Amino acid sequence: MPILLQVDFPYQGPWGEDMAQAMQGLAQSIAQEPGLLWKIWTENRDASEAGGIYLFADQASATAYLDMHRARLLGFGVPGIYVLGAFAWILGDLLVAGLGQVDWAFLTAPPQDAGRAGGVGPILASTGILLAICLVVAVPLGLGAAIFLAEFTPAEGRLGRLVRRSLDVLAGVPSIVFGLFGNVLFCKTLGLGFSLLSGGLTLACMALPLI
Repeated sequence: MPILLQVDFPYQGPWGEDMAQAMQGLAQSIAQEPGLLWKIWTENRDASEAGGIYLFADQASATAYLDMHRARLLGFGVPGIYVLGAFAWILGDLLVAGLGQVDWAFLTAPPQDAGRAGGVGPILASTGILLAICLVVAVPLGLGAAIFLAEFTPAEGRLGRLVRRSLDVLAGVPSIVFGLFGNVLFCKTLGLGFSLLSGGLTLACMALPLI
């Protein structure tokens, strides 16, 4: 399976064509690396970084090159490199192995064998319903609170400070706490049970500070 790897490291120049000439020997050396299919040089003058985007034939080749590249930069006195390879590996795996499996039957069929077979139809439907409930509840409340704070409440008023402080607190609450709160309030106290309505209302509480 091809692996896409992005590597960035601190670099002070030269840039552009001068960089291409200065790195010509290094580029020829990299071109001989086992498993390398292609490479694109990257540079960011504002952040003083350079690097490249690499496509390797397999993960073993990508890992071997990454270890070698890290050792080479340490030999040059470069303290470290910044790698976005983990995300690229996952994305590459999804695109290469997953796109060929997506069809109408997969999008509409129910899961089978504990999710090892079948499709994702009910999952997509329940996710859409959950999101719709969240938006129906959170958007009016969020916009109403924003209009109220901006147009009808003095910035230094007691009520305005209370609402802003409450929103700040909600924005900093971990999602697991929202889940426990939703389970206690919506599922048990209000008797809604383990349902899409309980999930949508809990998600609305999470999204409210962001609207």
